[in-house]
Amino acid sequence: MSISNTSQSPNPTKRYVEWQGSEGFFFYYDKEKKEKVKLPKTFQVIALDELATIKGYDEGSESGVYSNEVRSTNKEELTVKNFKGDLLAKGLYADIKGNLKGGKYCKSIYAVTVDKSGVGDLINLQIKGSALNPWIEGKINVSGGVVIECSINPEQKKKGSNKYFEPTFTVKTLTEGALRDAAIQLDQDVLQPYLEEYLSGGKKEEVSTSPPQQQKTGLENFIPPPITGVGDATEIDDLPF
Repeated sequence: MSISNTSQSPNPTKRYVEWQGSEGFFFYYDKEKKEKVKLPKTFQVIALDELATIKGYDEGSESGVYSNEVRSTNKEELTVKNFKGDLLAKGLYADIKGNLKGGKYCKSIYAVTVDKSGVGDLINLQIKGSALNPWIEGKINVSGGVVIECSINPEQKKKGSNKYFEPTFTVKTLTEGALRDAAIQLDQDVLQPYLEEYLSGGKKEEVSTSPPQQQKTGLENFIPPPITGVGDATEIDDLPF
């Protein structure tokens, strides 16, 4: 699935970006300010890799739900817990999906933000809930290198008494050039070493929605090349990340 391949360090993810389906916007949670920060109506990222996990909320325990991340829900077991430490389920997704107590399937998309000056932060797009259907319908394949434009669809949808919004995902091929080189370098030098250790069992399950403050992530020495001859990437807008 990755656009490169390689072996590690603490979680290098800077922000965890989610979709607020009830109101229709992308956001990340600022731990210091303890508030949601809305993203622009349209922004673009370069997808690096895709995993799967469980995210949600357990009404019974009034606690968030999470699991480890896996590459294949058909071959690798998920360990689902709430934030109080209770084990909710363990096994292959097909065997436990009816017993997740508020937990839902979630695509964990590792990506790098990008603007006219080049690549920026490594983030995690959590595609779940009302964001999952347009992603699946779009048959988005992150392998090989793609630029994904994430946008707000203003059309409100309704299912029974539930009203919600869905995002729109537009995919462009990441052409050869400095942007692609920078994304591959970040994937090889930072993300894949972390994932290789994590998936091999070298790291414990992570329950935080953002990396600890002051933690080194491996990005400190990453210097992206200057952006020249990037083809379609010249259409990329600035991002407030």
